[in-house]
Amino acid sequence: MADVRLKLFEMLLRLKLLGKGLKAKPLTPQVVSYAVTNACNLKCPHCHANAKRASLNELSFEEAAGAITDLATLGTEVLIFSGGEPLLRKKFVLKLAEYCSDLGIIPAMLTNGTLLDYKTALELKNAGILAVGIPIDYADPKRHDEFRGLPGSF
Repeated sequence: MADVRLKLFEMLLRLKLLGKGLKAKPLTPQVVSYAVTNACNLKCPHCHANAKRASLNELSFEEAAGAITDLATLGTEVLIFSGGEPLLRKKFVLKLAEYCSDLGIIPAMLTNGTLLDYKTALELKNAGILAVGIPIDYADPKRHDEFRGLPGSF
């Protein structure tokens, strides 16, 4: 056991996670991903999300805002809303994005893009979301749609 502790100690020194006086430097989660729901409107074979319904333990706004406040205190710079499909909780995401912006955290989002239209894009922008990621799994629309489990999802 002592051998393992020594190796861990040496690794922490090498990574400069321990400084003078052997005081640990604070670790700050710079970028955090928050799955706001497990619900999704697609049926991707590689994904854990349940396309039929939301999880029973999704956070309320107050619970999520409390966690975001803690992240801001730690110095987190970016919060990425993901899922499932975060736009299935659009009002929730918009409200949290504004809250993030007020605290100095940059809000971003990963979405499958199927619920994204001009109006929603404007709402996201106005709420402070600075980046939206949309995965494209295949250049061929047919293969992409088969992979995502929904015709027209390309």
